Amino acid sequence: MKINPREQTIFGYEDRKSIEKIVSIMMGIVNGDDIPPVRLTSFNEGVTFRIDPIDSTDGGHHRCLAAYLLNVGLDFEVNFGKREDYQTDKRLIKIKNIKLISDPYLYLVSAHSNTRLLPTAEVFFSKYARINDALKRGKKNYSFTKRGYQKILEGIEEYKQGCLIID
Repeated sequence: MKINPREQTIFGYEDRKSIEKIVSIMMGIVNGDDIPPVRLTSFNEGVTFRIDPIDSTDGGHHRCLAAYLLNVGLDFEVNFGKREDYQTDKRLIKIKNIKLISDPYLYLVSAHSNTRLLPTAEVFFSKYARINDALKRGKKNYSFTKRGYQKILEGIEEYKQGCLIID
């Protein structure tokens, strides 16, 4: 089922996510790549949803946020739950309230098939200008300046250099 996260109330469990990973997934959405569906439980007959992680490494928060920011539909697998389950879970946070943070570790180490390498600043601000524009429309303005984007790329490179394993 295709759902636009901006048009529904969707809750998750995690209060911060990697902006690098979200941008990489947004690139995949813009490029028309296959993005795996996110599993949700629906409450109130399809009005309120909660992300139900498949396992500890694949919950779907990044994918859901990427679609929310781009204001596009995303594939979801929807199950139906009881209203009381939703009302009693104190850990829940609305997707639109999740904070985006720069986190090279999360971007590089927890990467899986829907994570893409980030392009150079020139490519990002030309081919993917739609993504930067979409980052302005969240709960907070997360858009980049060229210098800010370059800093993100430098942080990823520094992290990669610090993680090199030599046998």
